[in-house]
Amino acid sequence: MHPLATETQHTPITQQIYTTATSGSEISTDIPPLTPHINIMSGIIAGTTITQNPPPATAPTNRGDGLYSTPLALFTGDRNKSKDFMQSFNHWWKLNKEKPIFFQPYKCIALFLNHLRGLNVGDWANEQQKKIDDDVATRYSNDQEHHWTRFQTALKQTYTNLEEKVSAKTALHNLKVEQGDIDTDIATFNKLLAQAGYTEDE
Repeated sequence: MHPLATETQHTPITQQIYTTATSGSEISTDIPPLTPHINIMSGIIAGTTITQNPPPATAPTNRGDGLYSTPLALFTGDRNKSKDFMQSFNHWWKLNKEKPIFFQPYKCIALFLNHLRGLNVGDWANEQQKKIDDDVATRYSNDQEHHWTRFQTALKQTYTNLEEKVSAKTALHNLKVEQGDIDTDIATFNKLLAQAGYTEDE
């Protein structure tokens, strides 16, 4: 086929651009071509087939308004993974707290919801987006903390792993000092305390 024939699907580089753009990262426009244009045209004129592999996918850069670190993995509604996903998002947030998208609770929640995919979570994500849109339309501005507080509560109520809480309570009540390793026992106690949902006073 002619080397300039129209392609029927996205090339790897097109997919990479799409992925980077939808993650909120900036796409730099000052990167020089991998191969000088004159060499490519010379190969075409000479009848030589040139195969130019796209560069391997890399983590988003931190230039301009691009976000630090790689985008989060998608959350599919698995309660066993909800806590880890929320912690990862919080770490990502802290790493990028100077970025404009994290200044506004409305946009921050939209970014969070963009990482929810699947039958178990898709409808819930749409419902949350509708609630925040209704709040903005009636009484709250985009930058009010109310949005994030309400969203966190809804997330925990829906996707908290209840089995983890029950197991932590059982383990906490059965906890004993083992072999005089007090540091390990204190660390285990504090971990189970949080998982069980107890306060220090309780």
